[in-house]
Amino acid sequence: MNSTIEDSTIQMLNNTVMHYTLPMIYLGIFLISTPLNAIALWLLCCRMWPKTPTMIFSINLAITDLLYSLTLPFQIIYHWNRNNWQAGEPLCRLVTVLFYGNSHCSILTVMWISVERYLGVVHPLHTSHLRTVKTAILLCLLSWLFVLIVHLPLMYNELTYDVPDLKIITCFDIIPRDMFPAVYYFYLYYSAQIFLFFLVPFVVMTLCYSRIIRTLLKAPVAQIRESRKQIVYLTIVVMLAFAICYLPTQIIMIVHFVRSHLKRPIYILYKFSLTLNSLNGCFDPLLYYFASKEFRRKVQKILPCIPVDDSDRTSSNIALPLAAQGSQ
Repeated sequence: MNSTIEDSTIQMLNNTVMHYTLPMIYLGIFLISTPLNAIALWLLCCRMWPKTPTMIFSINLAITDLLYSLTLPFQIIYHWNRNNWQAGEPLCRLVTVLFYGNSHCSILTVMWISVERYLGVVHPLHTSHLRTVKTAILLCLLSWLFVLIVHLPLMYNELTYDVPDLKIITCFDIIPRDMFPAVYYFYLYYSAQIFLFFLVPFVVMTLCYSRIIRTLLKAPVAQIRESRKQIVYLTIVVMLAFAICYLPTQIIMIVHFVRSHLKRPIYILYKFSLTLNSLNGCFDPLLYYFASKEFRRKVQKILPCIPVDDSDRTSSNIALPLAAQGSQ
């Protein structure tokens, strides 16, 4: 996720383009994602009953996105000051863990929503005992614990680095050589992150939504056919979020690591790719909207200009298999 100490990288840290453009991008994302997720969290926690597994996952996702948004002002100030961290080493460590940890926890939570959706639509009767609020809470807690364990190296190492030639102190832009025993461990650590927080969730979600759509296409019930549109929208939102927010970052990160080993890093391009990760906080409110009929109803009451789908007009849940207990 970051480069080793390279002279070319150090020169890039003072780049004028990064000084002006990165703060503006992060500011725009902060102004959009923060109120959207705050309103979504308020609706999910205070206006929607009873709680369902999907709702629990959505609450966790909204909390994750809000915590992530709280790190963006630090990124704005940091890059505006030409990558000079002035808030102290402990805060640098905290912001870094929140910045990357919440992003990874968000991916895992979206994966659990996809799995819960799959079980509720494809195997509603045989999995009702698994799709409970307690299970959802447990999975959210385990996801947070897993993410924190993976990020232990960031918690127990100093992440600030003094660059006397530029008179700046970087925050997780330059990794000290003693953070990992050898370069091999550095590449192994970040390869494991790519595998755990990108490849595995992507494969799981692709399989889940392909099976969901195939099941709905075979369903003869008219009311289920009306719900296909929402499932397709949900699938599009999830896949677009991955294609736009995560895929470019992962590809650029791999290329950056390879070129860094060859003394030709693409540091600036990698830093700009991280802003795509932040866009995920703008996509997730759409996920809440298409994942829950009750959430759509609440939003439509607040914003009457939003058209109401025919499948949302009924007060009852959609017939099996789509609305088996816990699948809404």
